[in-house]
Amino acid sequence: MLLLASLALLILPQGGVIELAPTEILPHGNRVVGTATSTKGDRLFTIDSTGAVAEWDLERSEMLWKSAAHQASALAPSVSNFQFTLGKEIGARTGPSPIPGFHSVDLESGSMKQSMGLNIGDKDMTLMNATTAIAVDPKDKWIWIGAKHGVGRLMAKGSTSWSQRIIENGGVTALSIDPKGKEVAIGGEDGTIRFVGNSSCDVFEKDIFEGHKDPVTAVAWHPKGKLLASISGSSKVLFHKRRSGKIDRTLEIEGAKFSNLVFHPKGKWLAASTQKGQVVVWELKKNKVVARAPELGKDRPLDSLTIWDGGKTVMAASANGVLRYDLEALEK
Repeated sequence: MLLLASLALLILPQGGVIELAPTEILPHGNRVVGTATSTKGDRLFTIDSTGAVAEWDLERSEMLWKSAAHQASALAPSVSNFQFTLGKEIGARTGPSPIPGFHSVDLESGSMKQSMGLNIGDKDMTLMNATTAIAVDPKDKWIWIGAKHGVGRLMAKGSTSWSQRIIENGGVTALSIDPKGKEVAIGGEDGTIRFVGNSSCDVFEKDIFEGHKDPVTAVAWHPKGKLLASISGSSKVLFHKRRSGKIDRTLEIEGAKFSNLVFHPKGKWLAASTQKGQVVVWELKKNKVVARAPELGKDRPLDSLTIWDGGKTVMAASANGVLRYDLEALEK
């Protein structure tokens, strides 16, 4: 497989905002719906519209291995919405399926391991609203999934015993585990963010962050763990102080509808993508836009954002491939 374009150019116009020209890489036979990188930042993975996970050699633009597709893709290809996430060395895939739950992935061979369903009492969390979100503990101990009535947690290795918690937020729409692996931030259908202990599985009943009018579509922890950024498909990115729950700041691009977020590994900047396929990057010290890309159009939304090469590059799933945005100039 060949690289489809040369490396992205960086143009610095008046005003000091870098205009990003994305490079299209890793051509794929199916729509790519997600990207993920290992904690060491040396392995890139994709998941496509069939639920197949693949690992790539970026230097050669070659696929190293590809897992089996998910059975739901054959039953309902038009509505399949798969997710893939990584902890330290364990991958987990989830998506719509007649058998609720998730699969863990052996990242060396690409083979699927345990497949687990989830029930809370007499309420089947996943069949009533499919599995909506997934997160892997950064230490590879737990795998979390969210759905209509709450969250479930399973040990990533050696156990098939679930812990479940009902969350009164209208349905889980986003999950994110803090960098130290202490707690899980849970975005809800009602626009709130709530928290569960990663080790204890206890719900922190008093910690309910508000500010969004619509369902939370993504939550991201600042690398130092003191702030959370969140979006709800609107033009605003909210930053919440974890200790107090107060809004620390709001970043906004008029007319945008944000879909994904990612922090620089050291917290220098935040990148956000929109439903019309645009990437915007803010420098957090000045709350200033320092880089942006043109809109690709509503038919090419960016389904995920992930960091590569220590923050010098952002990868985004887009149509039948991956887009690469070169941010090396922001490191200087």
